[in-house]
Amino acid sequence: MEEKVAVFCAGYLFDVYYRTLRKKYEISYVIDNNPQKWGHLFQGCICLSFEEAIKNNVRKIIIATKNENIIKDIKEQIENSHVELEILYLKDLIQNEVELKDSKYQEYYEDNLNNKIFIEKGVVFNKINICFQGTDNIVTIGKNTKVESSIYVHFMGNSNTLQIGDNTFIGSAYIILAESGNVCIGNDCMISSDIDIFQGTSHPIFDNDTHKRINYSKDIIIGNSVWIGKRASLMSGFSIGDESIVGYGSVSSGSFGNNLIIAGCPAKVTKTNIVWKKDYVGSVSYTHLTLPTTPYV
Repeated sequence: MEEKVAVFCAGYLFDVYYRTLRKKYEISYVIDNNPQKWGHLFQGCICLSFEEAIKNNVRKIIIATKNENIIKDIKEQIENSHVELEILYLKDLIQNEVELKDSKYQEYYEDNLNNKIFIEKGVVFNKINICFQGTDNIVTIGKNTKVESSIYVHFMGNSNTLQIGDNTFIGSAYIILAESGNVCIGNDCMISSDIDIFQGTSHPIFDNDTHKRINYSKDIIIGNSVWIGKRASLMSGFSIGDESIVGYGSVSSGSFGNNLIIAGCPAKVTKTNIVWKKDYVGSVSYTHLTLPTTPYV
């Protein structure tokens, strides 16, 4: 008889990560110690008692709780059954944290849930922490990009993409991708420190009259050659075009064009038709912008 897989604890975590688990395991049953749940369907799986699950040839159990006391009780229950079972923990299956330190080389990473990290040549960084809490997520960091302090990235869903372009500087940033979507940072950007980039929120919000959800996650798009000032917060749906500037402490979920300055909370356009250069003011004396005599190709 074929050995079957069951999830122990028919609760919130099972509901949230069911689709993620189904990509790797063929789940036959849900197990719970609450008799009121027995016989009911959870995500299409019938809930059984532990004893009934064993009788139905369950031999692999995924414990779907983070509560250490409940985990301890379940482990004792399994040990007392004297049945040889393979035990897996949901927290290990759906959350892989990768810490990269002091790297100056090309890097590739892939875990067992198809999450991938691609780091191109010439990238320099002090520390990058990436927490994958889902499947099929991708991080790409382009050539010659530099992270001066650290980046923390938290993927809370599936099929998200974080793309950082070539020749971009980042002081420090905290980036959350909450649901399927993208954060795209262009080439030649200059991003200061203490930057928050939140592609989505951690909790759903509903309209009280229609009961429809109103805060679905949206992509964040940062163009090429964008300068982002310290402590800016870029929220779900934010986009800004090439050669633009985001002022110190700005907060925005809006959409903005090329060659402008935005600032404030919420951020508004304060200046249009601008360009900027990466040179430090103290190192070069500027009074006028010198344009190239030959057009860029």
